[in-house]
Amino acid sequence: MLRIRNLDAGYTNLKVLRRISIHVRAGEIVGLAGVSGNGQRTLAEVVAGLRPATQGEVTLGGRNVTGHSPRSIMALGLSYIPEERMRDGMIREFTVAENLILREFDQPPYARSGFLNRGAIQRNSRELVKSYSVKTPSLETPAKSLSGGNIRKLILAREISRRPQVIIAAQPTRGLDIGATEYVHARLLDETHIGGRRHRFVSDVVEINGMGEFGRPTTTTVFAPGPDGRAVPTHAPACLPELIRAGFDPGFLDHRTGTWTMPLDLVGAPS
Repeated sequence: MLRIRNLDAGYTNLKVLRRISIHVRAGEIVGLAGVSGNGQRTLAEVVAGLRPATQGEVTLGGRNVTGHSPRSIMALGLSYIPEERMRDGMIREFTVAENLILREFDQPPYARSGFLNRGAIQRNSRELVKSYSVKTPSLETPAKSLSGGNIRKLILAREISRRPQVIIAAQPTRGLDIGATEYVHARLLDETHIGGRRHRFVSDVVEINGMGEFGRPTTTTVFAPGPDGRAVPTHAPACLPELIRAGFDPGFLDHRTGTWTMPLDLVGAPS
C-alpha cells in the first residue's frame, strides 16, 4: 500500500533523512522510535507532500507520488494528522464545522456550483462531533476555544471520516491526558480492522508501547533512526534500552535492517 524507497530529504545544508526504505502492508501499524528530532517529522511531511525529497521515491497504492502536491496525495487516499495540531492541523479562527470540512470544502455534498451547502455541513459536523465525543459549546465555536484533547479529536474525526487507505499520525497524543490518549489509540487501532489498509507513524516509545496494550492481532514494525536519520542495521540504536524497557522483545530485532517486527499483543507483555 505504501512504499518508501531509498529516500533522502532535509534542508539546504543539512540532510535529515538518508536512504530510508519502508514497506507498509495492509493492516500494519508502523512506528518510528527514537529521540525526537531525528527525522520522524521530516519523513511524515515528505510522505504527505509537505516537504520535497532530494532522492528516492514514495509510492501510494502502486502510484509514484514523490513530489506531488498534498492535495493530490490526499485524493489518492492518504490522511495526515500533524504533530503541530494548532499550527498545521486546523485554522484557529475557523469554526468547528468549518475545520471538519477543510479537506473537502469544495466537493459534494459540502459544495455545489461554487456555493457551500450549509445543511450538509451541519449534518456532517453534528454526526462527527457525536461519534468522536468532541466537547464543544456549538458547531459555530471557534476551534481555538477547544481544549487540546478536543482539538485532537476534531482532527482525528476529519481525517478518519474520509475513509483513507493510509493514515499518518505524527505524535497524535502529545500533551493529552490519559483518557484522551487511550481514546485516540483505540480509534486509530480500530481503523486497522475496518476493511482497509492503515499506516501510522509514531515517534514516542511510550506511545508505541501503549498501542500494544489493546491486544490487537496487528503487526508493528519499529524503525529506530540513528543520528543521521536512517535506520541503524549494524549496531544497537541509542534508544534500544528504552525500547526494551517499554516491552519490546529483543528477539524480534532484525539486525540486518535495524527494525523490530512483532505482534502488537506482545508489545508491553511481561517477559
